[in-house]
Amino acid sequence: MNIHHGSLFPDPFGAAQYCNDWLLRKIKEDDDERKFTESAKIAAEAEAKASRSAERAENAVKEAELASEAAAGTTLEEQVTHAISLQAGFIGADIDAVEWAKKIIQNYAKLESVDWVRKESTRANVKKGLSRQLTLLGAGNLASRLAEQLVEIFDAEYRNTNNLNFEGKGKQSHDFFAAARPSAESNEAS
Repeated sequence: MNIHHGSLFPDPFGAAQYCNDWLLRKIKEDDDERKFTESAKIAAEAEAKASRSAERAENAVKEAELASEAAAGTTLEEQVTHAISLQAGFIGADIDAVEWAKKIIQNYAKLESVDWVRKESTRANVKKGLSRQLTLLGAGNLASRLAEQLVEIFDAEYRNTNNLNFEGKGKQSHDFFAAARPSAESNEAS
């Protein structure tokens, strides 16, 4: 209705009081708008964080499934490439997983020793060497985690290649002298 200090008291004091009231109202409106914007931003960040967490959990499940699939009947280079490819999104850089895999396998060949999977200190040295190389390649803070995954891949490959049967798993050992020994059936027949 246009009733305020400026219209009721048309002197300098009334005009000043009108300006002060208007300024307080404007500051309150701006403050409310800022608070609303900040709360919307915080809600959006929380939603994005929850989405990333869900995506990471889904990726971990897929990674476990793919790791079990990858371990069956694939070459060492394919397994290493696959492990690197799974982490490539988290590394952030545009990487060549095949080239990284080749370099890592070459480095592993230098790091491995006889029965390294049985010795914790040697296993730790292999992991440390792989982690250093991954850091140099640009894996950043994921180098240690990726190195642990690669150690598991190299461990499984070493056990399969060298026929290490620690827990009743792996290839059965071949008895090269079985043909020379008389079998139980031939003993019964004589």
